[in-house]
Amino acid sequence: MLIFSRAYAGHCGSDTPHSFLLRMREQAPQADLILTWGKEGAYGLDRRGAIHHSPAHPPVEVKDTLGAGDTFNAGLIDAYLRGLGLAEALSCACRLAEKKCGQIGFEGIRG
Repeated sequence: MLIFSRAYAGHCGSDTPHSFLLRMREQAPQADLILTWGKEGAYGLDRRGAIHHSPAHPPVEVKDTLGAGDTFNAGLIDAYLRGLGLAEALSCACRLAEKKCGQIGFEGIRG
């Protein structure tokens, strides 16, 4: 599994999730590729070549975004360790990042 950010995709010259993921597939054909895309959520390209998307789930009130990306990554890793597929893992990670953004700090954050 490789995780990329929208900022990195932009730095590499990609302006769409699909173009970036397909380009990265050439460099890492054996890996599931994940790309966070801000308010649009996250995209993934699995090892079979299927593209998945999970929308962002913004909280009713955004209170603290510090660490939301790390929280997303942790949620994704946790989902993989529990044996979930890429589509489910993206959804779990987006929901966990939503939970983080809706509260100050990390206390009580669980997937």
